[in-house]
Amino acid sequence: SLGLCAVALALVLIEPAAASSGIPGLVAFLNGVMPKGGKSPITGKETSFISWQTMLSKLIGMLCSIPSGLAIGPEGPIIHICALMGHWVTVLCQRVEQKMFPGYYFTTDSTETRDFLATGAACGICVAFKAPLAGVMFVVEEASSFFTNRHLEYTFFACIVAYWAAKSIY
Repeated sequence: SLGLCAVALALVLIEPAAASSGIPGLVAFLNGVMPKGGKSPITGKETSFISWQTMLSKLIGMLCSIPSGLAIGPEGPIIHICALMGHWVTVLCQRVEQKMFPGYYFTTDSTETRDFLATGAACGICVAFKAPLAGVMFVVEEASSFFTNRHLEYTFFACIVAYWAAKSIY
């Protein structure tokens, strides 16, 4: 248990943006404010709230801290990790598309980035609480000031897919 706690602690010291549950920062980002990730005391570098390093650190730290017996709730980190996965899968798909079609460059703007993070957060709530509609309603009511009806349909479909994928795993 102590070793797992030490791994989680080291990851938070390397990537301070992975320290909290992530929900307050995610709500701030979805409403147009870029939260600060903090400065790492080990590397001395500034960290980003939406970086892939934050996602990886939070994922490994959560996988180490929960079985070690620390009194943390996995729901908050799962929501932040799923939101970041929604963003980074989109970035990965864009990079693959740019390699396959060199003359075609598609990039997301800030509103699309917010939409993918919001959909990922909704899927995280859906998986954490086994409630697809709750994920959609959280994003519509609480998290996002910039939300369209078209995006609502996509988010609901993504939550249904996430629910059935999680249900098939456990």
